[in-house]
Amino acid sequence: LVYAVVTNKRFWESLSDSIRTQLEMAMRDATVYERAIADRENKLALEKVRKSGRTVVYELPLADRRLWQEKLMPVHDRFTKKIGQENLEDVYRLISN
Repeated sequence: LVYAVVTNKRFWESLSDSIRTQLEMAMRDATVYERAIADRENKLALEKVRKSGRTVVYELPLADRRLWQEKLMPVHDRFTKKIGQENLEDVYRLISN
């Protein structure tokens, strides 16, 4: 999951540099905390699915995952135009961890 914090540009720019810096730091801290919780909960949920015996979980081999990534690059390119290169690179950084 990825969450976004959205605010009105005029409001954001009306805040002092100090307040904006503090808010950005708080958002970074909250993001680290949220991702740790989400990672733990995702792993626990996947383990429950596996233990239930009612669903087969298939993980693609690395070569197949790379092929999927290659085939999906046109979609990434299209989204780059919509959301911007920097945002897409942020997504890449998130999923590489």
